[in-house]
Amino acid sequence: MSSDQVHERVLAIVSGILEVNPAHAPAMRLDQSTEWDSLRHIEIILAVEDEFGVTIPEDDFSSLSSVDAIESHLVRLRAPR
Repeated sequence: MSSDQVHERVLAIVSGILEVNPAHAPAMRLDQSTEWDSLRHIEIILAVEDEFGVTIPEDDFSSLSSVDAIESHLVRLRAPR
């Protein structure tokens, strides 16, 4: 899967859950959205886990505060070891 495909899928998840225009989602921090709260943050993480077939450690949740941060984390999780 290309980085563009990952970006589009993460963007769709975030903008869908936060109900924001996808054009604004890439640059914003999730907690800057008036629609963001801790429950929606968990919803985003669970949706990302389902979409990409990964498990994100709970200790990492707080660092996933933007679309870019989520994408970077996915790259690290999916990298061959």
